[in-house]
Amino acid sequence: QSGQTDLKSGATNSFTSEFQVFGSQHSGFFTDGDVARASVYQKVLTEAEILINYHQAAILTTNLDLAVNAGNLMSYTPDNTDETQDLVSSTTGTLTNGVDFSINFGGTWEFDGTDDYITFGNPTDLQYIYTDPFSLEVWCKMSTVSGFKHLIGKTYANYRLAISGNRISFRL
Repeated sequence: QSGQTDLKSGATNSFTSEFQVFGSQHSGFFTDGDVARASVYQKVLTEAEILINYHQAAILTTNLDLAVNAGNLMSYTPDNTDETQDLVSSTTGTLTNGVDFSINFGGTWEFDGTDDYITFGNPTDLQYIYTDPFSLEVWCKMSTVSGFKHLIGKTYANYRLAISGNRISFRL
């Protein structure tokens, strides 16, 4: 998929940016608050499927490309403060610049909004273009909702879910 041209914008996507949670070192947009879990699906989730995940039933696994969960010992052990393991594949996320862990809410990662984030590199299963069906999901509690804050995804030139003021922002 590398080098595909977006027919809407004419831009060529080189898929070189890293997939990140709660921060983007490429653009300097970092988020303060807690993240319990983050998921990426290679499909558009229905309202019913979102509610399954919301009510913390068994997580929906159909077309699941990435799933990390601070409260799941298979994904994160509090004594290892450097990485998290994707529950779907062998992708490892690196906790960067002091991401902390809290037992609150069943286990969360804490971000100070200064420079910390989790990065997963650039795995091929997370390289989407505008014609691909996919869903980004992050369960978080923001400390503040002012300004622009990166929640999950890549960079502005690829795809990302963010908060802009008190509104959700999605870019593809």
